[in-house]
Amino acid sequence: MSFSSKAFLADRERLLEPDSIIIHGSHKWHQPVIVKQAKITEPKPDYRTEEEITRMEDEYLKNYGV
Repeated sequence: MSFSSKAFLADRERLLEPDSIIIHGSHKWHQPVIVKQAKITEPKPDYRTEEEITRMEDEYLKNYGV
């Protein structure tokens, strides 16, 4: 079996069994796992008074017919 046919079969085998292993020549190592982290921001402080909050809640409820 020639080198090109071995390379072709190895390529087909990688397509059939996808995983996180990178094969390069005679070396084999695992691809590093990348973990995406969500950035959670702190909520802004609410400087409204109780009267303003209740007035805004009442307006919201009026708009939606509750």
